[in-house]
Amino acid sequence: MEFNSSPVNLMQLLKQALDGNHAYAEQYQVGFELESEPVSDLPSDLSGAIVNVDANRMMQVFANLLSNAAKFSHIGGKVLVTVERIGRVIRVAVKDNGPGIPDEFKDRIFQKFAQADSSDIRKKGGTGLGLSHCQGDHRADGRQNLV
Repeated sequence: MEFNSSPVNLMQLLKQALDGNHAYAEQYQVGFELESEPVSDLPSDLSGAIVNVDANRMMQVFANLLSNAAKFSHIGGKVLVTVERIGRVIRVAVKDNGPGIPDEFKDRIFQKFAQADSSDIRKKGGTGLGLSHCQGDHRADGRQNLV
C-alpha cells in the first residue's frame, strides 16, 4: 500500500471530515461536536497543528470512525471528536453515546467483515470492513496508531 504523506493542518482536515459526514449523521438524528483539550502545561491551541499524513487516507479513516459512531449512537445523541496533545503525539478520539462494543466482540473489532451483530435481521447495515481498513492503513504507514 502506497502512502502520499505531506504536511496537513489536522484541525482543518477534521473539520472537512465532519462537514463531509454531516448529512450521514443527520440520517440518524445525531450531531458532531469537535473539541480541543488542553493537556498539562502545553499550549491548548491545536488550530495550527501540522501532521505529516496521507490526507486522503486520513479522510477515509475519519469517515469510517464518524459514520460508525453516528450509526450506533442513540437518536438525538452527539458524537464527540476530541483532539489532545500528549508530548509529541496528537490524539484524535471519536466518542459516541451508543450501546458500546460487546466484550466478547472486542478482540475481533478490527478483523475484516467483523460485525457484532452478523445476523440476517441486524438493525444496522455495513460490510464490517471500515475499522479493518482504518487499522490496516495505519499499520502500513507505521507512524500512526488506531486503538
